[in-house]
Amino acid sequence: MIPSRSFLASVLLLVVLPVVCLACSVPVFRYAIEHWNPDGYVVRVFYKGELSAEQNQWLNQLRGNDSSESKPNINLLLVNLDQPLEGDSAEVWKSHPSDALPAMIVQMPVSAPARATPIWQGELTAMGVQQLIRSPMRSEIEKRLLDGDSVVWVQLDSGQSEKDNLAFEVLKKELQRLEKEIELPKIEEADLPSLSVAPAELKIRFSALRVAANDLKENTLREMLLSVEADLRDESVRNLTMAFPVFGRGRALYALTGEGINASTIEDACRFLTGACQCTVKAENPGVDLLLSANWSSLVTVSQPKEVDVDLVGLGIASSIPAKPNQVETDKTSADAQQPAPSALAASTNVHEPPATTATTANQKMHAIDELQQSDAQRVGLLALGLGTIGVAAVFLVGLLLLARRPQ
Repeated sequence: MIPSRSFLASVLLLVVLPVVCLACSVPVFRYAIEHWNPDGYVVRVFYKGELSAEQNQWLNQLRGNDSSESKPNINLLLVNLDQPLEGDSAEVWKSHPSDALPAMIVQMPVSAPARATPIWQGELTAMGVQQLIRSPMRSEIEKRLLDGDSVVWVQLDSGQSEKDNLAFEVLKKELQRLEKEIELPKIEEADLPSLSVAPAELKIRFSALRVAANDLKENTLREMLLSVEADLRDESVRNLTMAFPVFGRGRALYALTGEGINASTIEDACRFLTGACQCTVKAENPGVDLLLSANWSSLVTVSQPKEVDVDLVGLGIASSIPAKPNQVETDKTSADAQQPAPSALAASTNVHEPPATTATTANQKMHAIDELQQSDAQRVGLLALGLGTIGVAAVFLVGLLLLARRPQ
């Protein structure tokens, strides 16, 4: 039997797709700010009856419709309690009911390891909306990234002044040293279309911010960062100083905690983020996006390539495209279950241990990053293998077509 055209096309697709995730000589921090749109935070607004004009105005702020300069990465779901609840929305309401309506419950993006724990919940009010989408520290992070900082490190103080001060001094000292020592990769000619500025204009610049343990204005930011890994709220680590490298459009790489905030781990993280992008597919890179209000698409000059998030497992094909921010779904919850799983690489870098092995944990995380950095040659090999396989497949298909044309 001669295979159908659809079958032959499927064979070719399976052969070609595994070479989609390729390396790029553009530094990670620059590729990320130009091409990786932030994942959307899931904001559910539970209500009964009709929403008032004022309440709809607050919803417009969440959607980013109130200003061209404000576009928070939010997936807004309006859930009418007068109708039966289904899926995730039913579970969320069951776990976090409220007598004060409309109620707003906010969860991390679907790619975050600790998305089940709400980072904010309360009544839908003007103040609540502002606390969710803006804070002084997050505005400063946005400003620094847009002004050209390669990485903005954010330290969450533990409240233990001596340890917090020591960690911040180590962080600042190492960042100053690394700014002078690290060299950016040479941009290959084939990758110039992936960069909107001349390679000579790229500079390495690191900075550090510090969030006090008692800073109530930054409670939402603190909750976001504690959700970057699944167990940062565990008793064994929650009272430690934590430092997070933030890059791109507000993407936190992972947490360094306690003794893990040291010269070696800081350098490894900085070198990874200023090194060549080993995989241009965002879903295959570690990190979790923060909720910021910048309208990145209007503030960042973007080069020609567009982001394509594809998660390939062996020869199987599974879509892994995250939901775009600012989508609105009214009274529908069945789509909540249609969530992509985080990549294996992202999961591998989100491992955390008790404080007795904190430094080891940081090294384990960096070992995972090292594996990513060393994968360039493997990807080139994969490309060669893929092209060779395509050639074999082409010969095979031509043979089938010739056989099909033989007179019977």
